[in-house]
Amino acid sequence: MPQEELTGQRPNNYSRWHRVKDRGSFTGTPGPSAICFMCDGDWFEQRDRSGNGHTVVVAYIETIQTENLDRLKEYPVFPKKERLGIEISAKMNIPFYVVYHNAACTEFRVKSYRGAAWRRFNRHQYIEFLEGL
Repeated sequence: MPQEELTGQRPNNYSRWHRVKDRGSFTGTPGPSAICFMCDGDWFEQRDRSGNGHTVVVAYIETIQTENLDRLKEYPVFPKKERLGIEISAKMNIPFYVVYHNAACTEFRVKSYRGAAWRRFNRHQYIEFLEGL
């Protein structure tokens, strides 16, 4: 199963070096063998619950930017990312959310993979949601 760099916006060359389809063509140095697959994840929301600077993970969040929060089917979560989020959620016992947002981060639609319905937030409401995790 070939992996491709879909966005072309990665901040470093590791992604292209590691991916099967681009192996060797980009960096000129061999990458890992074809048994190695990778899928980038987005964000781990963390909290310092003890006040001593040691954070704990409270949620895993996959984000998708779109200007039309009413047409989410046009921007689906890739199945591999969905499986990754579900697996991380189960292994770490934390919630997994998919968050669609506009570029200005003033509107949000949130899907929980723990059975809750889609929720829509403005910026203030989303901040309250995050702070409540």
